[in-house]
Amino acid sequence: MDILVFTECWLKSAVTTPHLDGFASLATRNNPIQNDGVVVYARLDLNCKIYEPILSEANCLVCYTNDTAVICIYRSPSYADIDIFLNSLENLISTMSSYKNIVLIRDINIDVKDDNHENRSHEYLNSLAMLGFLPALNKPTRLENCLDHILLKTKLDACVIILETAITDHVPTLLLLYKKHKWIHHAAKTKKYLNFVEIKRELDNYDFEVVLKESDPNIATNIFIDIVGSVIKKNSLAKIISRKFRTVKPWVTPGLIRCIRNRDSLHIRLEAAEVAGQYHHTNYI
Repeated sequence: MDILVFTECWLKSAVTTPHLDGFASLATRNNPIQNDGVVVYARLDLNCKIYEPILSEANCLVCYTNDTAVICIYRSPSYADIDIFLNSLENLISTMSSYKNIVLIRDINIDVKDDNHENRSHEYLNSLAMLGFLPALNKPTRLENCLDHILLKTKLDACVIILETAITDHVPTLLLLYKKHKWIHHAAKTKKYLNFVEIKRELDNYDFEVVLKESDPNIATNIFIDIVGSVIKKNSLAKIISRKFRTVKPWVTPGLIRCIRNRDSLHIRLEAAEVAGQYHHTNYI
């Protein structure tokens, strides 16, 4: 898990939020209603920034890093009119034009199921669609209603999973964003050669009593792996690959390299023959 989002946390009465090793966290301070509260945990190695923006009639935290921002919201069902909330949300989103990927997530308390024809549901989805957001979840998350939203503004592939658990009256949801990593081929400069005959001989003669005496199977496995690894390392040799045999593309085979070298050699010989006046063109009928 990279980012954990908890909503409806009853922070008005909470003193502190739990610590989670390896994660940075922040909780909302503006919690006017008893069950208000959003808490976000983000993995430390992501170097995320988390802050609490001003959002009318809702609790909100924004977690962002590089080109991605996650808007985490809890909106109490006690707010019947959504106009104030939508206007404030649009103002918040307008400040995030620099992010390529924006996720709007969690408990908004507006039912966005496909078969729901309430005006406020349509108004909510249409307003966000005009800002480039599309719903990634329209299945029930609390009883028969879809109150926990995931809306995306991104070109990345995404997957949403509903976790069927009875931890709370809302089912947890999981969002996966597939980042596009540019793959770069690096031509190998060395090649490792293994002396299989010597490796087999050493392992045949090795005393594995230290492995057999170990009562913990995990420790025994680690010891065995270390022994085999050390024998392989001892009987391996890395040789430098000549530049003329290095593959600059992953699809280039040794046979293609030979053809390329032969072509270049013929081209050089042809140029030398033309300079010396020894080149004769023959017409074949």
